[in-house]
Amino acid sequence: MQAVQEIFCENINKHFHAFSYLLESFFIYFQAFLSCRKCFQMV
Repeated sequence: MQAVQEIFCENINKHFHAFSYLLESFFIYFQAFLSCRKCFQMV
């Protein structure tokens, strides 16, 4: 049972890291998109 729990926690950690990486890149793209829109509004 302990081993199963360890494997389960390991999988959650992997998925969490992948998810936070996706979230981080989404925010980077979103900020880039917002700054592009500001540039277009100035033109």
